[in-house]
Amino acid sequence: ASGGEVAPAAPAAPSPSAATGAVADPVGRYVAWTAGGDTLAQGIALLADALDAVRAGRATPPAAARVRQQAVLLATEPDAARHAGYVHAAFLDAAAARGALPGGYVRNELTVAAARVRQERPLAPQQPQVEAFLRAAAQVLSPPVPMPRPLE
Repeated sequence: ASGGEVAPAAPAAPSPSAATGAVADPVGRYVAWTAGGDTLAQGIALLADALDAVRAGRATPPAAARVRQQAVLLATEPDAARHAGYVHAAFLDAAAARGALPGGYVRNELTVAAARVRQERPLAPQQPQVEAFLRAAAQVLSPPVPMPRPLE
């Protein structure tokens, strides 16, 4: 599969690839996947895991569960014409789920990036928009890197 398309024989429950398997935490696995993971369905499943991990003891938002459902649909749907709809829905749900969690002010940034993936267009030509959303999600899910203290 190329350009975000998923081969029809993809597993129903995407599993971490060798590139992400060594990373212990779900957010880290998702961030590692964005640097060169396998299928888009796998990345969306890892995104759902990451959303669940950052919930900080709160109930998992229903939108996060829908992200995982869209990953399964994407992995198992042989009709490539439907893939963009699953990705679009997963990205909007991921933005909504992130908005319901601590630090949810970033929801607007993710919603705008999700809306750029058009469900009525084939997914392959939208690879830049897909990648932009995935990078934005990785950025807002990752803990901030502390700035070094200035030398005195």
